[in-house]
Amino acid sequence: MKIVNSIQNLKQELQAYRDNGKTIGLVPTMGALHCGHASLVSRSLNENDVTVVSIFVNPTQFNDKNDLEKYPRTLEKDCELLKSLVSENSVLIIFAPSVILVLSAILQPMRLWKVVSDRVISMVCVR
Repeated sequence: MKIVNSIQNLKQELQAYRDNGKTIGLVPTMGALHCGHASLVSRSLNENDVTVVSIFVNPTQFNDKNDLEKYPRTLEKDCELLKSLVSENSVLIIFAPSVILVLSAILQPMRLWKVVSDRVISMVCVR
């Protein structure tokens, strides 16, 4: 079991498995794992060569900031549960990025699009 916190490290980690024709399963979560998550992870471990469990509390999914603040963040406990599911032949990667990392990865292409679209609009309108 391995914990990865950056998109670049996850890509590098998974590329080696892809290059060897391994199947990769993803179980996206917001953490605070329970038996339902455990069932999904177990199934992925059984059906794939590699399983990635993402643990990310997405602030954009909460309408009320109080709900976001109250949402449990139990990474250590989640890792203990996941570790109990792994056999010696299993490959499990936990992807636990920060909010800043994920939102900046989402916003960067939007900023680029704004620059490009502003230039296109300027070129069209000026001509």
